[in-house]
Amino acid sequence: MDDTWAGFAVAVLLAQIAGVFVHIPNPSEYAGQYKIIQIAACYVLATSFYTIVWSSRLSILFSIIRVHPDEQQRRRFRWIAALFIVVPVILICQLFWVCEPEPRWKYMLSPQCVLNKQVAICQLVSDVVADLVLLIAPLKLLSCIQDAGLRRRLMVIFSTCIVTTVVSLTHASYILTFGA
Repeated sequence: MDDTWAGFAVAVLLAQIAGVFVHIPNPSEYAGQYKIIQIAACYVLATSFYTIVWSSRLSILFSIIRVHPDEQQRRRFRWIAALFIVVPVILICQLFWVCEPEPRWKYMLSPQCVLNKQVAICQLVSDVVADLVLLIAPLKLLSCIQDAGLRRRLMVIFSTCIVTTVVSLTHASYILTFGA
C-alpha cells in the first residue's frame, strides 16, 4: 500500500508538471477560449500540491504500518491514515470555498487565486500535526530493533517526512506573506 501511495504521488506530480506548462503566449488574443484552461490550470496546480504532499505522507505512514510488529498500533495507524485522506479533501474544498466566491482573479492576465490567512493557518496546523505523527510514530518500532544498521536505515527512510514538512511550511509561509 505504501508503494501505491508513492506511485499515486508521482502520477499527480506529472499532472502538476503538465499544469505548470499550460502557457498561452498572448492571452489577450484568445480571451474567451483559453481563459478557462488557465483557470483550470490554476486549480490543478493547487489541488495537486495538496494531493502530492498528503499522498507522500500516506506512503510513509503505510510503510510504518507494514513493518510495525504491534497489531493494535497498526490499527491505530490505519485510523490516522483515514484522517490523512480526509484532511487534504477538506483543504482542497477550502481552496474552492475561498477562490470561487471571488471571481476577479479569473479575469487577470495570468489567473491566480489569492489565498487568505485562513488557508495558510489550516494548512500550517494540519502539516505540523501530520508531520509530528510521522516523526513520532516509528519511535517505538525503532527502539525495538537490535540491528544498528537497520535502525539507521529505517530512521533515514522515516525522516523523509521532514521533506514534506519543509515543502508545506514554505508553501504556508508564502501564503501568509503574499496571499497566493
